[in-house]
Amino acid sequence: MKKLTQKELGNILRRIRTSKNLSQADLARLIKVTPNSISAIERGLTYPSIPFLMNIASALGCSISSLLGEEEIQTVETDLSLRLIARIKSLLQLIPEETLIKYLDALIELCKETKEQVSKSNS
Repeated sequence: MKKLTQKELGNILRRIRTSKNLSQADLARLIKVTPNSISAIERGLTYPSIPFLMNIASALGCSISSLLGEEEIQTVETDLSLRLIARIKSLLQLIPEETLIKYLDALIELCKETKEQVSKSNS
């Protein structure tokens, strides 16, 4: 397998990110890093760590192998995820990012609790 250069990785990341209509700032916000971190990778100035790559792949709905150029870019993005991203972007225009994150965390916890309660009542 050919070693991927930093520049090649950056070009692949940029191509996938822009195909999702995400800015560097959008992607950075999704994975909780600075836009400069994304920019440095895309310009070929640095290699991201494996955990960082995992976060990027998850946010972009693609595999790490796609980011590394090992396979054809196959996204797992669905109509549902596109709609969810659009709604999150619209919420970010209404409330501060940290508030939205707190709301989403609370919603996740509520869903977990509800699932646990349903599981207990079915046992």
